[in-house]
Amino acid sequence: TALLNEARKKATIFLENHSLTNLALLDLPYNYSLFKQKELAGKVHLPPLNSHFIGRENELQALKKALIKKDYQEKTAEVSLVADRGYGKSELALAFAFLNLEAFSLTWTLDFRNPESLETSYRKLAKTLKISTNALALQDIQAKVHTKLENAEEPWLLIFDNVDQGFIPSYPKKGGALLFTSSHPHTFDSKSPLHLSKLAEGEALVKKILDKNDPELPHLAQDLRGIPLLLQQAASYIQESQITISEYRTLLSQASPKPLEKQTYEELLKTTWAIASTSLQTHLKEAYNWLIMSSFLDTKNIPKNWLDTFLTNQPSLKSHLKSQEILNFLKNYGLISFYKYDTTFSLHGYFQQIIRPEADKPLQAHLPFLLNLQEIKDYNPTKPEAAQAFQKIVHHTAEVLSHLKTPSKEASRLGLTLVRYLLETPRDLDKGEAYLNLTKSLTPPNHPAQGRLAFFAGELAKKKAQDAPAEEKETLYKQALENFTNAHAIFSNNYPQEDYLHLEQNPDKCNPPYQRAICLEYQGQMLLRLGKLKQAKQKLKQANQELKTLHPSGEHFDIARIKREQGNILLQQGDRAGAITKIQKALELQKKVYKERFESHSTVAATYSALAEAHLTQEEKDLEQADTCYQIAITTNEKAYKTENHPYIARLYGKRAEIAQALGKTEEAEAFKKKQQEIKEAIERNKAES
Repeated sequence: TALLNEARKKATIFLENHSLTNLALLDLPYNYSLFKQKELAGKVHLPPLNSHFIGRENELQALKKALIKKDYQEKTAEVSLVADRGYGKSELALAFAFLNLEAFSLTWTLDFRNPESLETSYRKLAKTLKISTNALALQDIQAKVHTKLENAEEPWLLIFDNVDQGFIPSYPKKGGALLFTSSHPHTFDSKSPLHLSKLAEGEALVKKILDKNDPELPHLAQDLRGIPLLLQQAASYIQESQITISEYRTLLSQASPKPLEKQTYEELLKTTWAIASTSLQTHLKEAYNWLIMSSFLDTKNIPKNWLDTFLTNQPSLKSHLKSQEILNFLKNYGLISFYKYDTTFSLHGYFQQIIRPEADKPLQAHLPFLLNLQEIKDYNPTKPEAAQAFQKIVHHTAEVLSHLKTPSKEASRLGLTLVRYLLETPRDLDKGEAYLNLTKSLTPPNHPAQGRLAFFAGELAKKKAQDAPAEEKETLYKQALENFTNAHAIFSNNYPQEDYLHLEQNPDKCNPPYQRAICLEYQGQMLLRLGKLKQAKQKLKQANQELKTLHPSGEHFDIARIKREQGNILLQQGDRAGAITKIQKALELQKKVYKERFESHSTVAATYSALAEAHLTQEEKDLEQADTCYQIAITTNEKAYKTENHPYIARLYGKRAEIAQALGKTEEAEAFKKKQQEIKEAIERNKAES
């Protein structure tokens, strides 16, 4: 340990005091020390560079001449790299960025291939520029970022990567340099296009990987049109299979009935993949299986440790070493990219489309693996650590669901997890509704999961009602009531008990009586909000009876919640004293049920909030007591969610502001309003980042 610490110290001192421009890291002589400094300062946002990057010296010099200027105040310096897919546009742009770090105060890549990652990159850039996004849409964030960059004192470099939509996106008009990459031939005719042709150094690239000369090299480079991606894959195959270049050229000609010179780029890509996939299945079948599995995920930020789990149910040193072998193998083929110490890797977007099977049968086979991943299996909105872990992989869950076509129990279970996350954690109701509808189509028709989806549809309408203007609330509460009623009808069918497994994470809830009970309970809540007190009272009574078949002692958190709602009914009927007594009994039961979790449970916070409302009714309002209840509700929610940035907490600060105003405490009221607004803004920022 002492030797390692000493080595670490000396390495740090070396990096701090030496410009590494003479060391060929990734075979590109860039200033590694400066890169790490800027990366740590948040001034660099660049994906990993291909370790086999070579050549393009003329293009690099042309970019340097066009983009590095003395003055950017009148107009941005602009260049567009235009070529078909696989010609190395992105790699060339990255190489230029790495080699010229000292020329720009900020170097940032924005990938236009993925709307979600584009928005995340813009929000990160806004954060670096100290711009508050304040719940703004992407278009507004872009405008703020561009304005800030146009007025920057030092030049910057933005790389607009994979702009293939057929139009030029908005961009800053002065202050720095812009480098576009596109496979669209004419979009960037006005942006100093630099059209990339085949790699002149194609032979050198293959020679570098194989470390040998061969008279067949020029012919191979011609066969693959000097396309770096295909040349790298060919060289890796030759090296791995220990065959000659001539033998590989024979394989190329035999892999497709169409002559190579007549194949389109995509056909050529499929031809080389057909050969590579044979090698993968022969030499490292686990790598092939993992690649097929990964092709259904989002291309960005795939956790490396998932491969450990994929190889064995109990990740060990052996499986970890095997996973490193597979990752390096795939990286050599140009299929994935990552830095050595990254915890994630990215899959090449163009290959993903070729690799991924059209049918969803292979994906269905991998669903048990996905459902057993810790981030998915352990998701729980009431546990912040579990919610944060799921948040990091939510884009993969969404991508998988978008490729599923065949209804199955496993597909339904994955969809239910995503829907619950969207409704509970970021509270993104629009996306929640979209994936709710998708999950319905992926759930077998005669299965209790359809009841759970109907229940979530009720939850969705209920949450919409909470945020809706007064004139829309009644319609939404009626929708919620209808969905909770439909859910109850589904759970009243005679489905086998095993179909209820995994319907919820808590196994005690995975049974017909409990599911029927919560449907009745929520029907009662909606009837209460619609002013139908007699019907609400009846539904709550029925819910209580269902729960007591499971818990005869009456000591259950849902029974406590029913008592709270019964208190709310008494309040609506004008019995303030009775309401306060009933809600206090609900709190007593919650204290008994939750024990040490009583002071950190969101349901308890909701009960204190209900008690506050009871203290605010009729002429003899007890403002001080109500404020105390709201204060306890805030503290309890903060402990429950381990953050103050939650919609319920924002709403409670609004309530405290109203009370402070009524008590004549103007400054305190303003402070509470300010706090409420700050929380709302933070929630929107977190929602966008998630």
